[in-house]
Amino acid sequence: MAYQELSYKGVEYLYAAADNSDKPPIVLVHGAYLDAFIWRPNFLGYFQQQGHSVYAIHLKKQATVSNIKTLFSYSLLTYAKG
Repeated sequence: MAYQELSYKGVEYLYAAADNSDKPPIVLVHGAYLDAFIWRPNFLGYFQQQGHSVYAIHLKKQATVSNIKTLFSYSLLTYAKG
């Protein structure tokens, strides 16, 4: 399985391209306290082999948010604002 580590407007992600496929792309979003590499061992290659291009987003800003007290306070907006 071949994948690339890329960045767009400050958001880092892993990208595994499917060759000449009409299947829709898949976006993988990890849970708290992880990063996109959690998807690498089992999911990136599997979906790529099934003909999907795969994007696995790194939500790394969770560690920089200091005013949040509990895990339940996190949302995608929290990660986006950093």
